[in-house]
Amino acid sequence: MAGIFKSSTNIINFFPNGGWGAHGGGASNWPFRGSKVSNWEGGTRGASFVAGGVIPKKMRGTICHETVHVTDYYATFAWLAGVNPRDPNTVGVHSDGTKFP
Repeated sequence: MAGIFKSSTNIINFFPNGGWGAHGGGASNWPFRGSKVSNWEGGTRGASFVAGGVIPKKMRGTICHETVHVTDYYATFAWLAGVNPRDPNTVGVHSDGTKFP
């Protein structure tokens, strides 16, 4: 794993929020209250990690205790890639370069 920080390879892993618990799945989100489709921490909290060569050295090995949503990732990864997330050439464009209708 140590070699990954010498390359431009990145690993991004984010886990889905809580288990189904009381909603028919039998999962336990203990010690948190709630499950999927609830606003309690058991239905909204999940662990994630990001690793790779473009992670700034001062951020490597740190833990973020902030609430992060999947919609935060685009701007973060655009910044890591040196791209302005508000660039008009990327807004409204599919990943293959074609424009949205």
